[in-house]
Amino acid sequence: MRKLLNSFLNIMDKIVVIGGNTGAALVIIILFLTMYEITLRYVFNNAPMIADEITAYMLVAVVALGLSYRWREGGHVKVEALTSRLSAKAQYWLRLFTLSAALFFSIMVTIGSFTFVGRTMQYGSISNTWLRVPVIWPQLFIPFGFILLSIYILCDISRHLAKRGESRAADWRQMDE
Repeated sequence: MRKLLNSFLNIMDKIVVIGGNTGAALVIIILFLTMYEITLRYVFNNAPMIADEITAYMLVAVVALGLSYRWREGGHVKVEALTSRLSAKAQYWLRLFTLSAALFFSIMVTIGSFTFVGRTMQYGSISNTWLRVPVIWPQLFIPFGFILLSIYILCDISRHLAKRGESRAADWRQMDE
Protein backbone atom coordinates (compact mmCIF):
# COMPACT_ATOMS: atom_id res chain seq x y z
CA MET A 1 0.00 0.00 0.00
CA ARG A 2 2.83 2.38 0.89
CA LYS A 3 4.53 1.65 -2.44
CA LEU A 4 1.32 2.47 -4.30
CA LEU A 5 0.93 5.71 -2.36
CA ASN A 6 4.53 6.71 -3.09
CA SER A 7 4.02 5.98 -6.78
CA PHE A 8 0.90 8.15 -6.80
CA LEU A 9 2.73 10.96 -4.99
CA ASN A 10 5.58 10.79 -7.53
CA ILE A 11 3.12 10.94 -10.43
CA MET A 12 1.38 13.93 -8.85
CA ASP A 13 4.74 15.65 -8.39
CA LYS A 14 5.48 15.17 -12.09
CA ILE A 15 2.04 16.45 -13.15
CA VAL A 16 2.41 19.52 -10.93
CA VAL A 17 5.90 20.25 -12.30
CA ILE A 18 4.60 19.92 -15.87
CA GLY A 19 1.78 22.33 -14.97
CA GLY A 20 4.24 24.79 -13.45
CA ASN A 21 6.53 24.61 -16.47
CA THR A 22 3.56 25.08 -18.80
CA GLY A 23 2.53 28.13 -16.78
CA ALA A 24 6.07 29.51 -17.04
CA ALA A 25 6.05 28.97 -20.82
CA LEU A 26 2.71 30.79 -21.03
CA VAL A 27 4.19 33.75 -19.15
CA ILE A 28 6.92 33.98 -21.79
CA ILE A 29 4.33 33.80 -24.57
CA ILE A 30 2.31 36.53 -22.82
CA LEU A 31 5.46 38.65 -22.70
CA PHE A 32 6.07 38.24 -26.44
CA LEU A 33 2.42 38.87 -27.30
CA THR A 34 2.49 42.06 -25.25
CA MET A 35 5.74 43.20 -26.90
CA TYR A 36 4.20 42.40 -30.31
CA GLU A 37 1.11 44.46 -29.52
CA ILE A 38 3.15 47.38 -28.16
CA THR A 39 5.42 47.36 -31.21
CA LEU A 40 2.50 47.36 -33.63
CA ARG A 41 0.63 50.01 -31.66
CA TYR A 42 3.43 52.54 -31.18
CA VAL A 43 5.72 51.87 -34.13
CA PHE A 44 3.21 51.03 -36.86
CA ASN A 45 0.15 52.73 -35.31
CA ASN A 46 -1.84 49.54 -35.86
CA ALA A 47 -2.63 47.43 -32.79
CA PRO A 48 -4.02 43.90 -33.12
CA MET A 49 -7.03 43.46 -30.89
CA ILE A 50 -6.38 39.77 -30.26
CA ALA A 51 -3.32 40.13 -28.05
CA ASP A 52 -5.29 41.55 -25.12
CA GLU A 53 -7.87 38.81 -25.19
CA ILE A 54 -5.42 35.96 -25.71
CA THR A 55 -3.12 37.16 -22.92
CA ALA A 56 -6.10 37.40 -20.55
CA TYR A 57 -7.02 33.79 -21.30
CA MET A 58 -3.42 32.71 -20.87
CA LEU A 59 -3.22 34.54 -17.55
CA VAL A 60 -6.13 32.44 -16.26
CA ALA A 61 -4.21 29.32 -17.28
CA VAL A 62 -0.98 30.58 -15.67
CA VAL A 63 -2.69 31.16 -12.34
CA ALA A 64 -4.64 27.89 -12.42
CA LEU A 65 -1.60 25.81 -13.38
CA GLY A 66 0.68 27.68 -11.00
CA LEU A 67 -1.43 27.12 -7.86
CA SER A 68 -0.33 23.57 -7.17
CA TYR A 69 3.23 24.19 -8.37
CA ARG A 70 3.56 27.11 -5.95
CA TRP A 71 2.12 24.90 -3.20
CA ARG A 72 4.66 22.18 -4.04
CA GLU A 73 7.53 24.65 -3.85
CA GLY A 74 6.33 26.02 -0.51
CA GLY A 75 5.77 29.47 -1.95
CA HIS A 76 2.48 30.24 -0.28
CA VAL A 77 2.43 32.48 2.78
CA LYS A 78 3.66 30.90 5.99
CA VAL A 79 3.82 32.62 9.36
CA GLU A 80 6.39 30.85 11.49
CA ALA A 81 6.86 33.44 14.23
CA LEU A 82 4.23 31.76 16.40
CA THR A 83 4.46 28.17 15.20
CA SER A 84 8.21 27.90 15.78
CA ARG A 85 7.58 28.44 19.50
CA LEU A 86 5.14 25.54 19.75
CA SER A 87 6.09 22.03 20.78
CA ALA A 88 6.73 19.48 18.04
CA LYS A 89 3.41 17.79 18.82
CA ALA A 90 1.50 21.09 18.63
CA GLN A 91 3.28 21.97 15.38
CA TYR A 92 2.26 18.60 13.94
CA TRP A 93 -1.42 19.07 14.82
CA LEU A 94 -1.46 22.72 13.71
CA ARG A 95 0.06 21.73 10.36
CA LEU A 96 -2.54 18.99 9.97
CA PHE A 97 -5.30 21.48 10.77
CA THR A 98 -4.01 24.09 8.30
CA LEU A 99 -3.60 21.47 5.58
CA SER A 100 -7.16 20.29 6.21
CA ALA A 101 -8.47 23.87 6.11
CA ALA A 102 -6.61 24.51 2.85
CA LEU A 103 -8.05 21.30 1.40
CA PHE A 104 -11.57 22.33 2.44
CA PHE A 105 -11.13 25.78 0.87
CA SER A 106 -9.69 24.31 -2.31
CA ILE A 107 -12.55 21.81 -2.63
CA MET A 108 -15.12 24.58 -2.09
CA VAL A 109 -13.50 26.72 -4.80
CA THR A 110 -13.41 23.67 -7.08
CA ILE A 111 -17.15 23.14 -6.58
CA GLY A 112 -17.80 26.83 -7.18
CA SER A 113 -15.71 26.82 -10.34
CA PHE A 114 -17.65 23.84 -11.69
CA THR A 115 -20.86 25.79 -11.03
CA PHE A 116 -19.35 28.76 -12.85
CA VAL A 117 -18.32 26.64 -15.84
CA GLY A 118 -21.73 24.93 -15.84
CA ARG A 119 -23.51 28.26 -16.11
CA THR A 120 -21.20 29.28 -18.91
CA MET A 121 -22.10 26.07 -20.75
CA GLN A 122 -25.79 26.56 -20.04
CA TYR A 123 -25.82 30.04 -21.54
CA GLY A 124 -23.31 29.27 -24.29
CA SER A 125 -21.29 32.39 -23.45
CA ILE A 126 -18.83 33.67 -26.01
CA SER A 127 -16.42 36.58 -25.82
CA ASN A 128 -17.62 40.02 -26.90
CA THR A 129 -14.57 40.55 -29.09
CA TRP A 130 -14.18 39.81 -32.75
CA LEU A 131 -12.49 36.49 -31.92
CA ARG A 132 -15.83 35.23 -30.51
CA VAL A 133 -14.11 32.59 -28.35
CA PRO A 134 -16.43 30.30 -26.36
CA VAL A 135 -15.33 31.39 -22.89
CA ILE A 136 -15.77 27.91 -21.49
CA TRP A 137 -12.37 26.88 -22.89
CA PRO A 138 -10.29 29.32 -20.84
CA GLN A 139 -12.62 28.87 -17.86
CA LEU A 140 -11.95 25.12 -17.79
CA PHE A 141 -8.47 25.86 -16.47
CA ILE A 142 -10.00 27.11 -13.20
CA PRO A 143 -11.59 23.83 -12.01
CA PHE A 144 -8.64 21.88 -13.43
CA GLY A 145 -6.18 24.00 -11.44
CA PHE A 146 -8.16 23.66 -8.22
CA ILE A 147 -8.63 19.91 -8.68
CA LEU A 148 -4.88 19.63 -9.07
CA LEU A 149 -4.34 21.79 -5.98
CA SER A 150 -6.85 19.76 -3.94
CA ILE A 151 -5.19 16.48 -4.91
CA TYR A 152 -1.76 17.90 -4.12
CA ILE A 153 -2.89 19.16 -0.71
CA LEU A 154 -4.30 15.68 -0.08
CA CYS A 155 -0.88 14.29 -1.00
CA ASP A 156 0.72 16.69 1.49
CA ILE A 157 -1.70 15.51 4.17
CA SER A 158 -0.74 11.90 3.49
CA ARG A 159 2.97 12.82 3.63
CA HIS A 160 2.36 14.64 6.90
CA LEU A 161 0.53 11.67 8.39
CA ALA A 162 3.30 9.34 7.21
CA LYS A 163 5.87 11.51 9.01
CA ARG A 164 3.94 11.00 12.24
CA GLY A 165 3.89 7.27 11.67
CA GLU A 166 7.64 7.25 10.99
CA SER A 167 8.39 9.30 14.10
CA ARG A 168 6.25 6.97 16.21
CA ALA A 169 8.12 3.98 14.79
CA ALA A 170 11.43 5.69 15.66
CA ASP A 171 10.16 6.32 19.20
CA TRP A 172 9.27 2.62 19.53
CA ARG A 173 12.72 1.61 18.28
CA GLN A 174 14.37 3.87 20.85
CA MET A 175 12.26 2.32 23.60
CA ASP A 176 13.49 -1.15 22.57
CA GLU A 177 17.16 -0.14 22.91
